[in-house]
Amino acid sequence: MEWVLPALGLSYVALAIWLGVQIVNRREKWAKRAAASTAVVLIGYALSFGPACSWLSNPDILEPDPYFSEVRRGPLVYWPLGYIGKYGPSLPADAIGWYATLGLSADAAIYLPASANDGLFNVPGACSGVIFGKRLFH
Repeated sequence: MEWVLPALGLSYVALAIWLGVQIVNRREKWAKRAAASTAVVLIGYALSFGPACSWLSNPDILEPDPYFSEVRRGPLVYWPLGYIGKYGPSLPADAIGWYATLGLSADAAIYLPASANDGLFNVPGACSGVIFGKRLFH
């Protein structure tokens, strides 16, 4: 499963290059619309992440946590951002954590899955995600 995120990134870069060639060399209107709609979808995905974490997250009992009164499970669809939050550089990880906890109370935290199959099976200890809480950012 480690190859999914790099493969998606590579396919997006290939699509962007191909659309750029269609726009610049052939001046195709459909390519401009396709590039604009792709940009809108990616920006909408990133902007919907924060509200989805605070509004659509499920209260979940992962394990007792001494720091937070409630740990909520974020939507599985945002696992690429959880992967970046866990394994990526500190600046994007801090930004993801700040935006994920924007609508939560001060003593709550959000658990983001870090892989596509995280949370599908209720196996104790099989969670590979990352926990973000406001106490970590103050």
